[in-house]
Amino acid sequence: MQAQNLDGDELQYKDEIDCFKQLVIKEGPASLYSGLVPQLLGIAPEKAMKLTVNEALLSSLETMMPGSRLWALEFIAGGGGGASQVVFTNPMEIVKVRPQTQEEGAPKKSFWSIVKELGVTGLYEGASVALARDVPSSAIFFATYTLLRQLYTEQSFLAGAIAAIPATILVTPMDIIKTRLQIL
Repeated sequence: MQAQNLDGDELQYKDEIDCFKQLVIKEGPASLYSGLVPQLLGIAPEKAMKLTVNEALLSSLETMMPGSRLWALEFIAGGGGGASQVVFTNPMEIVKVRPQTQEEGAPKKSFWSIVKELGVTGLYEGASVALARDVPSSAIFFATYTLLRQLYTEQSFLAGAIAAIPATILVTPMDIIKTRLQIL
């Protein structure tokens, strides 16, 4: 949906349901899994990096700033975790987006052919926008989650779900910009 109407033409999809239907009808159910390999290869190290950096920063901040509100420290540490994950996120997303946005009928490029074609520099196209998305997203998420967990100690699932809402609303414009930059 983020990549349609790049030429100023009429929108290809009316909404998410129409997009789903058209993909399945025109390209088959397997098209819904386009870009799965880079997602699987990148998601584990991305999350591990983000959580490791977040925890290390939080521990350091608690030592340097004793008595500070935990949610405020989580905001800072979360931002650092978000910044660190871009090392894995950007290459994963650019390699995922390319096959998803190829012209209809064009032979699908493999994961490795896209990596080879882009090279190291190409894998980091749009990284500044990914940073502008991931830093505030993680900062807001971790701070909000921590605050909600302090207020409602028995509701970790609900706290996580609610914490994702403001983070997602804030960064969706940056995500669209990143996607547009990565498909060119």
